[in-house]
Amino acid sequence: MGWIFRRITKEQLVFQLCCRVMTEQFLRETIAHVETPTALWRVVVTTARQGCWLGLRPGESRRTIVCDEIRRNEDTGELGFRSFSESEEPPLYSCPLHFFDMVPESLFTIFILT
Repeated sequence: MGWIFRRITKEQLVFQLCCRVMTEQFLRETIAHVETPTALWRVVVTTARQGCWLGLRPGESRRTIVCDEIRRNEDTGELGFRSFSESEEPPLYSCPLHFFDMVPESLFTIFILT
C-alpha cells in the first residue's frame, strides 16, 4: 500500500487511526496502541456484524497487530502514513513485545486496516 498524506497533526492522525469504526459488515476497535517516532503500533479487534467478514461469522472477533509507518513530507509539511500487510517485509521492528501476548499466535498478523 502506498503513502497517504494529509494536513493534520500527529495527534489528529493517531486519533483517526485509533478511532472506532462500525460498518454494516464489521466493528473495528483499537484496544492498545504505542507511538514511536516513526510508527504507530496498534492491537485491533475486528468483530463481524453480519455475513462473513475476514472468515468470521457474525459476533466472532479477531485480534491483529497493525503497524502504520508515519513520516512528514518535507516539501509540503503534510503528515503521511502507510500500513503494512502480512505479505510485506516491514522495515520496522519496534513492535511492543507485550502486544504479542494480546494476540493469539495462530492469528498474529500485521494487517492492513485503514
